[in-house]
Amino acid sequence: MNEKSSAHSNISSSLWRIVTLAGALLCVATLFGFAGRQSWFLDLFSHFRVQYLVLLTLSGIVLLAARHHKTASIFLVFALINLVQISPLYLEVQKTPPANSMTLRVALINVNTKFGDAAKVSEFIRKADPDLLVLQETSSKWLKDLAWLHTPYPHSLAEPRDDNFGIAVFSKLPFARSEVVNLLENGVPSIIAEVTTQHGELHILATHPLPPVNYEYARWRNAQLEQLPRYVNATKPTLLIGDLNLTPWSSHFRMLLQQTGLHDSARGFGVQPSWPNNNPFLRIPLDHVLHSPGIVVLHREIGPDVKSDHFPLIVDIAVPQQLAATDSLSKVELDMSGLDKDGLRGPSDGKVAVSYEFCIPDNDVCRAEIKAIDQTVQFMPGSRGRIGAGKGECLCIGSTHQENFKQVLRALSEKTYISRIIECHFE
Repeated sequence: MNEKSSAHSNISSSLWRIVTLAGALLCVATLFGFAGRQSWFLDLFSHFRVQYLVLLTLSGIVLLAARHHKTASIFLVFALINLVQISPLYLEVQKTPPANSMTLRVALINVNTKFGDAAKVSEFIRKADPDLLVLQETSSKWLKDLAWLHTPYPHSLAEPRDDNFGIAVFSKLPFARSEVVNLLENGVPSIIAEVTTQHGELHILATHPLPPVNYEYARWRNAQLEQLPRYVNATKPTLLIGDLNLTPWSSHFRMLLQQTGLHDSARGFGVQPSWPNNNPFLRIPLDHVLHSPGIVVLHREIGPDVKSDHFPLIVDIAVPQQLAATDSLSKVELDMSGLDKDGLRGPSDGKVAVSYEFCIPDNDVCRAEIKAIDQTVQFMPGSRGRIGAGKGECLCIGSTHQENFKQVLRALSEKTYISRIIECHFE
């Protein structure tokens, strides 16, 4: 009897040590997840909040049953910390379409360049029947296998690649404009499109940053995320769509929402993990549709297995009828009341031009676009200026002393990656 009691005691003691050790590691992981801004490695821990919540809760319950109340209480407090991070996704939001709005279905599929199944993807698209479709990891072979899409989706733009970063946008509605852009010098393409709807234009930005599997890739991912606010057009209904390779609990994701002013379409629909498809326990939400405040998300769900490592994402939205377009000159923070037709101000015997400054993404494509608009512009990479050019940005300085300077300022303001134009004071 004593031997059985001793054996039972040893088993209980071993179980307690295992649960305690596991719980302690989960507590440490919970804290690491808050330090993602300091280290790419620590940021990885931010993505598994649901797993921490479940395992810490179970550990706390087991220890409560074993009457280890102090340790159980600590684990349950850390479970609560993770619950606080997750709970905003379950807060109720408006799901009723505004009056006179139009509804659209958006679908995102990371098809997996090498191992995806075109037949399964095609089956999903036919059944879901989205109005706007974004495909990622598309190669030339994928586009050939999905050539039938050009019939139901007569408007499209694609940049196929064989390295998991090809991208394509298909639309039932026409494009007012569309272009492939490289937000960084690493050549990873994104697509910007203006979709023409009965209620005005819908601004689309589809992008797929690198996965943070090491320091270098994480640096490139974060740099690409930092560029996205430059391409978000706050004057129009906007969707940012893509496998962003981060979850809503990453500090980089929260910063993206703050800097763009966009909302997470998952809000009110709970945690909807989309990757990886082969491990339910490790599954996390990497695929996102972010939207401007005026757009209402009516429904959001994860689609079926299409034999990719990602599940598709389906989002139904209501786009409100647009009011008169915001004057793009609202970005121009210059007092132009005293400027004459030549862009000069001051007394007749001492007129001077006004210099202005703004930031653009630090790449050759944007420089060429800006130079074609403003012949006076000077590029000053590495300088912050009054406007505070950040990492990956180039300071630009121009002058009002040029022909049609107001039209030049208006054209600059219409560039989505320019957020402000302010007066430059040389010191």
